Amino acid sequence: MAMSSTPIMTPDSLAAFKIEKLGMTSNFLDWQREIFLVLRTYGLAGIVNGEEETVDQCENPNQRNCFKIREAKALATIVFSLEREEVRKFESLVETGDVVEVWRAIREEYGQRSLVNPVTLLGAVFSRKMNEDESAVSYIRSLEHLQQEIRKTHSDLSDEWLTKIMLTNVIDVFPDISRKFTVDNAQGRQTPLLSETKNMLISRDNIDTASGRRPHVKQPAPASTHTPIV
Repeated sequence: MAMSSTPIMTPDSLAAFKIEKLGMTSNFLDWQREIFLVLRTYGLAGIVNGEEETVDQCENPNQRNCFKIREAKALATIVFSLEREEVRKFESLVETGDVVEVWRAIREEYGQRSLVNPVTLLGAVFSRKMNEDESAVSYIRSLEHLQQEIRKTHSDLSDEWLTKIMLTNVIDVFPDISRKFTVDNAQGRQTPLLSETKNMLISRDNIDTASGRRPHVKQPAPASTHTPIV
């Protein structure tokens, strides 16, 4: 077992390793690889992975004390490598001092999100046009779903950009709306709010459907929640 004199990682020593703290915009896989290299360098990786004996399995008080010290150092190393906002997500677990559970929770929180490529999702948003037989509600829901999926990958698509994409890509259904936005945008006019844009498209869709200009529109399925589109 490694000696308890193993140095603890601090913000300064982490900076020396040039590790970017894990935050909302970080690449989890890159962070995981880098922080684990640090843990291995200091002989703490086995504790984090749960590969070493637990404190209850230690045979004597000296071994138990050594384990507790090393476990605390491993936990501090991980905590120092997180942005404060991310630390708050695991605050209750951190307070228990169980580094194995903290590490597992971090991997569960970020690991699945990293499996989705944000570039692929962004491409899907930019190429998503409103179909002629599609209601405005269905179109809006599909874009907002993609926006949420992008945010799960710790990337972002702002409401302003979503609005720009939404107004541009209704060209096949509401060409006048799309062209007006293109002209306004070229003249440097402010992009409408997302809420205003959604209400405008839904209102226009309702008028066109009621007047018979869009007779083949498929009605959207009921939303999965009771939250209205506003």
